[in-house]
Amino acid sequence: MSLNDSNPLRQERKARGAASAEFMMQDLRFAWRTLRKSWGFAATATLTLALGIGANTAIFQLLDAVRLRNLPVADPARLAAVRVKNGTRGFGFTTGDNETMLSYPMWEQIRLHQQSFSGVFAWAQTGSVSLGEGAQERRARGLWVSGEIFSVLGVPPLRGRVFTEKDDQPNCGLRGVVISYPLWQSEFGGQDSAIGSRLMVEGRPTEVIGVTPRGFFGLEVGKTFDFAVPFCSLTTYFPAAETMTRSDLFWLRVEGRLKPGGTLEQASSQLGAMSPGFIEATLPSGFSSTSLNVYKNFRLAAYPRRLSRWKRHQLAAANLRHFAVAVARNYRTGAAYCLRQSREPHAGPGQHPRAGNGRAARAWRFALEAHPPIVIGRISACRTRRGAGHSARGNIQQELGQVSQHGNRSHPAEH
Repeated sequence: MSLNDSNPLRQERKARGAASAEFMMQDLRFAWRTLRKSWGFAATATLTLALGIGANTAIFQLLDAVRLRNLPVADPARLAAVRVKNGTRGFGFTTGDNETMLSYPMWEQIRLHQQSFSGVFAWAQTGSVSLGEGAQERRARGLWVSGEIFSVLGVPPLRGRVFTEKDDQPNCGLRGVVISYPLWQSEFGGQDSAIGSRLMVEGRPTEVIGVTPRGFFGLEVGKTFDFAVPFCSLTTYFPAAETMTRSDLFWLRVEGRLKPGGTLEQASSQLGAMSPGFIEATLPSGFSSTSLNVYKNFRLAAYPRRLSRWKRHQLAAANLRHFAVAVARNYRTGAAYCLRQSREPHAGPGQHPRAGNGRAARAWRFALEAHPPIVIGRISACRTRRGAGHSARGNIQQELGQVSQHGNRSHPAEH
């Protein structure tokens, strides 16, 4: 016997693993026998789950596909995102998605030297910031933007004017704020007098210089904004911020409009060729040679403007979490459902199957009432009820109070 085999902890882990595998096999065999006995119920449940999962997948892919097309800007198909190939790979600090974020010094290099696009711009979410003062103060969502953003997107002002490249110069102070159409309506009643008035942003009075069109909700489908301010004003609102100078802080997105006749492949090739110069000009300090080698190997490329892999995984995880919560909530109602079905009389001769309790009737009602979380919750509750082997009344009392003995293997010390 080897030394590792004689380790009590290792033996205990092996025993637990074997027991877990045996329990899982028992559950699978029990589920198979139960579904085989009630083939109508099994077919309906399987079909319902397949339709629910398929519909979820289709809707998710549709949202991903129309994310760009629904962006209310001029010729959105010509927009592309500038990213680091394969992400930042753990280098530095990233806010949000490490696939799509760049640093401000990197953005400056791209803006000054890029040759792939007819125009480029950068933007970032401000997060929740203070808007208004006194009793009218509230939290709002804003955008940090470069001066070129509205001209590159082709978004004209509805009232006043929008930012230009001249507005976004280093240490510009307070260059004004461009507000969204909903904020214009709620704060100023849609009056033209809003232009030139003062709006308190993070406790600083900022002049309203323009209003965006009604259809422009922002740069992300499903996310709106209340106001936009230029990057150069960031240090005025937050004097201690180092986001404008640090090359190891990745927090903004860079996008561009392809030149007429240009392609993503051509833009990626040009960005890749210019990347070593961008990297050398923005080399951060205070890192080891090993970490700097990671940064020196960064290469920029152009990508379609769509959901990133990180965001797709995030949304998928959120959907799965909501699905699991719904299943857990429907377990208790599923127990009552099973008892109610067992008490209903069977359909008599010539009676419509929906009125009885036979297999066809139960399948029909299940299809009418089915929703994937409800289906799984009911299956789990019915499975627990059948496995316990108690009477209907005694079983429903156990299921509504606690999981039955078959569904919850208690610790021996509890008996």
